Formats: sequence, structure tokens, C-alpha cells
Amino acid sequence: RANTYDDAPGLDVISNSVEPAFFEVMEIPLVLGRTFQAGDDPRTTVILSRAFAMAMYGSLDVVGRGFPRSKPEATIVGVAGDAHSIKVEAVHTAELYRPLAAAESVQAVLIARARGDAATLAPVLREAASADPRILPGVGLLRVSFERRVFATRMASGVAVGTGLLTLIIACLGIFGVVSYGATLRVREFGIHLALGAESGSIVRLVVRNILWPVAIGMMLGVAAAGPIGAALSGGSPIQVEAADPAAYAGALVMFVVAALAAAMLPAIRVLKSDPIQSLRHS
Repeated sequence: RANTYDDAPGLDVISNSVEPAFFEVMEIPLVLGRTFQAGDDPRTTVILSRAFAMAMYGSLDVVGRGFPRSKPEATIVGVAGDAHSIKVEAVHTAELYRPLAAAESVQAVLIARARGDAATLAPVLREAASADPRILPGVGLLRVSFERRVFATRMASGVAVGTGLLTLIIACLGIFGVVSYGATLRVREFGIHLALGAESGSIVRLVVRNILWPVAIGMMLGVAAAGPIGAALSGGSPIQVEAADPAAYAGALVMFVVAALAAAMLPAIRVLKSDPIQSLRHS
């Protein structure tokens, strides 16, 4: 069940009652302290997740301290790694663990780890459950449950990636067309420079300086606007969109530069390989 604590505002905390072997079976690392032991009282013994410890105490050095911080009722014996056990897409969540007291448990779930194919455990567990009428013989694979939960998120992520790539391609085509058109209009100017004895290097520098600078300004403006726009899009997103991804920004800028350079240099290279007189006749 989810709880909130005044000492950790804005954080939803899932409280789990577990046996000592739970962390090993679920492969949740123990960061500090110890796991539960026989005889631990669920009312006075707790283990916090890393995120919960940082949110409530601002430190992982919490073993032996009272919980909650403002009104201690229990003692922290360990800090576990973050498990994100509420929902795949959940944010601002953390975990709290207490020892499982069988006498006080209304419902408990058995989690087993298979050495081979987990599907082979299902009939064995159903047969074992049938021996006790208090046990409900419902058996499911965590892998299947996880895949079912993340299916919608993966579909949304795929659509987002496809849309982003399509937008990037369209932007590159737009840059290529505009820059290529501007460079073509200046072919006559390039021919004049060549006729007056200009070297190939000076033509290249002319292209870069006079044609590509608007592209550079546009990219700088785009980077400046990307942060706020990304932050607006990331709010409440089910696919965890990051407001600032340096790798994505760098990749997009590289593609824009390549498209602009190709569009600008193609007409210039054509002029450099042709007769300057022909360039002067270009209209």
C-alpha cells in the first residue's frame, strides 16, 4: 500500500512486509546495514530504500536511526536499493520494508526463483498449493507481468522515437533545400571571385562565412529553446522524456551541420571544377 510521510513530502512510499530472503530472491541489493532476522518485530524494525532514505534524512547513513525522523516509532536496520515496485511508469516513489509476521498477515504472496525455465515451476506450485485450502493456487510469471505492464509504454516510446526521427529528417531536408538554393543564387559571385584570381580556399571560406552563418544562428536559438520546451514536454510524461539529453542534442546538431555543409558546398564545388566564364553566365 502507498503512504506519505511529512518528513518526505511529495514522495509516495510503498510499504511491503517481506521475509529475509526477499531481497536475495528479487536481487535487490542491500546498500547498508543488514536484512531482517528471526525475531525482528515488524512494528519496530524497518528497512528503507535508497530514495526513501535520501528524501527523509538527506543521507544514506541512517542505520540505527529512528523512523520516521520526526516521530520515531521503529529502528532502521538497513538500506536497500531502489526497486520501483509500484508501477513501471511511476515517479517520485520509494519503498519501505517491514518483517513479515505470518500471524498478522491477511494475504501473502510466495515468490520463487527458478534455476532454469520459470514456466516449469507453475505446475509444481499449483500442486503444492492444492494441499492447503487456505492457499489460492494462482501462479504467474513476473516476466510476463512485466512485459504486459511495459507494452503500452514501449509502444508510446516507439511512436515518440519514430516521430522524432521523421521530424529530424524533415528538418534536415528543409535546411538542405534552403541552403542549397541560397548557394546556387551566389554561383555568379563565386565565378567573379575565381575570374579575379581567387584561390579555392577563399571560395570555401566565403561559402562558410556568408551562407552557413544563418544556420549556425538557427542552431544556437534551437538549443536555447530546446531546454524549456523539453521541460514542458517531460512534465507528467508516461515515457520519462528527459528535459535535456546532451547526446540527442549533439546528434541532431551534427546532422544539421552535415546537411547544411553538403547543401552549401555542392554548388561551390561545381563552380571550382568548371570554367569561371560559365559561372559568370549563370543566371
